[in-house]
Amino acid sequence: MAEPERSQRPSSDGPHEPVGKQLRSAVERTLSATAGSAAETQQRARELLDEVGRRGEEARGELGRRGDAARAQVSRRAGAARGDIARRGEETAHRLADAISELRQNDRADLGVVDDQLGALESALGDLERILRGERDPEGMTNPEAEGEKGPGEADSGA
Repeated sequence: MAEPERSQRPSSDGPHEPVGKQLRSAVERTLSATAGSAAETQQRARELLDEVGRRGEEARGELGRRGDAARAQVSRRAGAARGDIARRGEETAHRLADAISELRQNDRADLGVVDDQLGALESALGDLERILRGERDPEGMTNPEAEGEKGPGEADSGA
């Protein structure tokens, strides 16, 4: 193995300098040897952080644009849905009004039929009441029971 060069060792106290001093000297030499690469590493770290920040800003901007586009699309769709719902509601209201009107017309026609039938029943009931009282019915017939228990052609014997 090759022996380390003497120029790298401090010349202050020679080879018999205390261990602490030797260690300090080695650390200082290491730091000065790596100082350039540390500065490069620090610069590269700054550049990477700047790149991350720039990309973050771009991503935030893109998310904002996408969010705005999504809000606009939702708003358009909601407006179209409101219009469709309003149109369907109006159509339903018109159909319901037509159905109610038709039901009322049918009810009037049905009431007319019921009214005619009720009139016929009242007339028949009146005829029956007159027959029961012994009055002549509209057709000129009499009630045989109202004249006594006589059959047709039997004379009143007076007994």
